[in-house]
Amino acid sequence: MRRRKIIGGALAVIGILILAAGVGGYYFLKSKRFEKLAIDTILEDINAATGGRAEVGRFDFQLSTLTAHLYDITLRGI
Repeated sequence: MRRRKIIGGALAVIGILILAAGVGGYYFLKSKRFEKLAIDTILEDINAATGGRAEVGRFDFQLSTLTAHLYDITLRGI
């Protein structure tokens, strides 16, 4: 009986941690910090691939479809 209580408690804690990680991840993906991180990473890749300097005017991320849209892209020095 004691073993069941320990296993049940452990499963409840694991479930709460998974839920908290999911909620925290959702809010992080909606944050300005994620937007800046994503834009910086994308710009680094574009700059390395083209040898120029890129700028992005606006970034739109859709969590439901996991798509990102970049608007007003400017490439300089190509």
